[in-house]
Amino acid sequence: MEFTSREIATAIIAGGFILLAVLLSKDRKGLLQAVLGVAKHFSAWKVWTVVLAYVIFVCCVVAAAYLLGAWSVDLLKDTLIIGLMVGLPILFNGTNFRNGPEMVKHVVKEVLGVAALVTVYVNLTTFPLWGELILQVSLLFFVLLATVGKTDPKTAAVAKFFAGLTNLVGLGLIFYVTAQVVAHFKEFDWERESMTFALSLWLPASLIPFVYTFSLIASCESTLVRAKFHAGREWLRLPIRLGFLLGVRGSLRYASSFSGLWLSQLSTRKSFGSNLRQLRESAVSIAEAGKLAGCRSRNRVTEAFREHAGITPTRYRQMQQLGRRVYLHCKEG
Repeated sequence: MEFTSREIATAIIAGGFILLAVLLSKDRKGLLQAVLGVAKHFSAWKVWTVVLAYVIFVCCVVAAAYLLGAWSVDLLKDTLIIGLMVGLPILFNGTNFRNGPEMVKHVVKEVLGVAALVTVYVNLTTFPLWGELILQVSLLFFVLLATVGKTDPKTAAVAKFFAGLTNLVGLGLIFYVTAQVVAHFKEFDWERESMTFALSLWLPASLIPFVYTFSLIASCESTLVRAKFHAGREWLRLPIRLGFLLGVRGSLRYASSFSGLWLSQLSTRKSFGSNLRQLRESAVSIAEAGKLAGCRSRNRVTEAFREHAGITPTRYRQMQQLGRRVYLHCKEG
């Protein structure tokens, strides 16, 4: 496993920052306690269960790719980097996804975004170690100044200057890599480069089923925790939990949209309660239910319903059976 000068420089800079943080810290004990606190949170069994399942899933995907001829041992380093630097952030961002299309869009953006493609391209060639150290430290300095400068209108001009400088460095890298590729085209191992590029595409894409499952489980668990508190219980019976998990039918949209309407009895207004009763009757349209509740505009009905329930009337109809079942179980159990 051979590391490039760029990867070695990155490791040196990261290690240097950690060392400086320790040496320059006036409260090393507090810093140590903070580090131990973070380590404690990551040592929770739920976190390690997810990470272990993720590692096993990636190993299975890589094994399948090996059997199909799309992976070789030479790609081990790149596989580890992609799995850690791309896959894990996507996984732990899974709790923010509200539906499948949103998750797929995020993964595609991470894999096929302009920044991702430029990163793959500029990594075709590297500078000597000393050049990489100067380049990365300079870029880090520019990015930090540009980011900090944006926080204060008085330093906005400084932020724009360093942001522009960062872009110029990026363009310079692209021109340098292009010149190197043209001058030494035959010296590049294009077969390996193409396999590495393909790996950066298919490995994150193959994580979609796993991330979707993780997001679904996380959303269901969040809802069941709320149900537990609304029911005034320290735990929910297994039939209640299983009923909810089966009721969402594997839909992340349903699980994440379950706003607790049936658990907390949000409706206290007569018009809203009338809306709910009418919406339970599938033969009555949303507009008709609104008229009976004193609302003539369909848009106003939808807006008012979403304000109280957190979901649209249509979504309520789709989830009504599931919601009533969970609510009744919580109240009777």
